[in-house]
Amino acid sequence: MPPAQEARARLVYGVALAAAGRREPALLETLQALARAREAADAHGESACARFLERLRTRAGTPPPPTPGPGWRHASAAAGRAPCPVVDRPRRGDESAPP
Repeated sequence: MPPAQEARARLVYGVALAAAGRREPALLETLQALARAREAADAHGESACARFLERLRTRAGTPPPPTPGPGWRHASAAAGRAPCPVVDRPRRGDESAPP
């Protein structure tokens, strides 16, 4: 089965599992659907999976992830640790980058 078709099938199954009150299997199926949609470069399918994952999260009562502040990339340096080459590198237009 092509990845895009598998993504749709897994998402439908995840929705059905959630409707039946089986949240954990619904989450796992939806995550698999998201992976297949990304594999197929299916932006519409990826968006549908992300929206359903958000719905599962809100129904479970889980708070949203925190939004990082302007200087979050430089937290390693502020804590006295060596900066992470991926996270702490300055980005173009990043006014919070150290001089």
